[in-house]
Amino acid sequence: MESGILETVAERWNTHAEKYDTTHHGNNTEEDISNWKEVLEAQMGDDRRVEVLDVGAGTGFLTLLISELGYRCRGLDISGGMLDVARQHARERGLAIEFIQGAVESMPISDNSLDVIANRSLMWTLLTPDTILKEWLRALKPGGKLLCFCTAGKGMPEGHHYSQEIEDMLPLKGASVEKLTSVLSEAGFIDVEAVHLEKIRNAHDDEKTWYAIKGKKCIY
Repeated sequence: MESGILETVAERWNTHAEKYDTTHHGNNTEEDISNWKEVLEAQMGDDRRVEVLDVGAGTGFLTLLISELGYRCRGLDISGGMLDVARQHARERGLAIEFIQGAVESMPISDNSLDVIANRSLMWTLLTPDTILKEWLRALKPGGKLLCFCTAGKGMPEGHHYSQEIEDMLPLKGASVEKLTSVLSEAGFIDVEAVHLEKIRNAHDDEKTWYAIKGKKCIY
């Protein structure tokens, strides 16, 4: 059943990739972009040699910014249509980025190979967060970081992106910061915390607040 749902999700994003890109990424100001880069540098550190994977990369918002900052970043998404838009953005910016089509539930990534896994507005969409977080742990190097950039505040409207049947299956839809941090801890991440991102705004809903929900893979 899960594979059928993932196919439905992929097709939904294939169909709406251009619209999503325009609505959610096309209206960011220069100040917004500067603030995001400041946050990314603060959370990822000074070492530009780290291996980064943006999971649920979509049309490449995070992947592009991380790459522009000089980190070695790849993007992974289930939707080929979304990645086509991301690749076009990368070409326009002169960035050589590898975009990989695949599911976050079973990534085509080697064990213990990533220094950072990042995502933006992804956590609420996870069908099986416990399983997926353990998959991310598998791919991270010991001591590697997980950075989940999420909004919190008033609840998400019904039928926001998918059918109501699918959205009712998503355990983290509308989750609180406390719930998101507890899910990371329960999956085996250490040093879990939520950092309020004061400078980051939500262009479509000022009542929502951005956080970095973060944790590390144990070094032993």
